[in-house]
Amino acid sequence: MCIRDSYRTQGLKDGFYAGFIPNSVRVSIKNIYRWPLMLVFPSIYRLFIKDESNVKLIAGLSIAAMETYIICPLERLKVTLMTKTEKVSLSTLLRTNRMNIFSYLYQGLLPQFLRQMLSWSTFLYFDQFFRDYFRKITDTPRNKDLPIVPLLGVCFCVGVVNTAIVYPVDTIKTIYQQFEKSKHAQTGGIIETFHQIRQSSGLKSLYAGYQVRIVQYMIQSLVTMGALERFERRLRA
Repeated sequence: MCIRDSYRTQGLKDGFYAGFIPNSVRVSIKNIYRWPLMLVFPSIYRLFIKDESNVKLIAGLSIAAMETYIICPLERLKVTLMTKTEKVSLSTLLRTNRMNIFSYLYQGLLPQFLRQMLSWSTFLYFDQFFRDYFRKITDTPRNKDLPIVPLLGVCFCVGVVNTAIVYPVDTIKTIYQQFEKSKHAQTGGIIETFHQIRQSSGLKSLYAGYQVRIVQYMIQSLVTMGALERFERRLRA
């Protein structure tokens, strides 16, 4: 129903591919720096911290702090184009807001940082946690790759946990960055916005569309975890 209505009212380009350009740039840039950071930060922190889970947690926070300032403008443009209520192009948005372009592009910076912090720290921490758990129950040594079935189990668990923790903050971030700033985001900070959403729409509104996000995280985790594990073993060798 949702897919059919979106196609009927906005078409293919302005419906399903709204925000395509800023999102493509965001994903491309992210894939350039994410792999070096996921390997370098843990390697540095292992020199001072023995517990691997804490290493991954702190590495996630460090990556989030750097990443937020890189992707916030692109996230802002993507969300704005996806939630627009009138026909407007990317060039029109930039031209209209050229006098206050910095504040416009970095609208929602704090919820963006909280979202990235939770996303990276939970991903790296629970990736390690569930990989260790499935290695234990399958008797897979650390110098061997997990079989595909346990690896899928890791991806599912990480996807569920990540969605449960990150999705509400992601929803609030979207409210701050959308085309017409929501009345919830206009009347207070993040905590106030959360309480207003809960009172007006209920907590379930913070998890609207969570099924798609779980599938997305599972696919990303499946690709990332296997490669990350191989890179880490080579780096430690």
